[in-house]
Amino acid sequence: MILNHKNAIKYIIDNKHEIKLSKKDFQNIHILLWKWLLLENHLWKIRKSEVNIGGSSYTPLSNPFQLEEQFEIFLQKLNEIKNPFEQSLFILVFIPYFQIFMDINKRTSRIWANIPLITNWLIPFSFLQINDRDYINAILAIYELNDVSLMRELFVNNYLLNIKRYS
Repeated sequence: MILNHKNAIKYIIDNKHEIKLSKKDFQNIHILLWKWLLLENHLWKIRKSEVNIGGSSYTPLSNPFQLEEQFEIFLQKLNEIKNPFEQSLFILVFIPYFQIFMDINKRTSRIWANIPLITNWLIPFSFLQINDRDYINAILAIYELNDVSLMRELFVNNYLLNIKRYS
């Protein structure tokens, strides 16, 4: 898993001039992240069955056609956002909320959230300094309350720490 993360980040950095917030590039990164960890038929496949969220009453969409449609809407809206920080936060919220894939949605969104930052020559975002419980609470607030404020606060505060760390 660590090597896959390294390869995905390397792909983003090596291709920062060409990479787009497109289905193809998301596909490439998803495959790099989860190669040898998921069955081949789950790599970059829109989920076709229902998933349950542990510790939550929230149930994501289960229809693969609706999920595909939501992913297309996500890409369109993502590309309309001009601010790279807003794009990153949008990725961190959207992918876990809709649970687009069979598994690894949250981890995938955390890597993808770096694309707008890296392609705009900004310091990447890292979750190393985020308390697991705080992250889970932020995700649950999104699931249960459609409230992104905790995730936004985590993102901003942690990004400021990353600036100090990498500057």
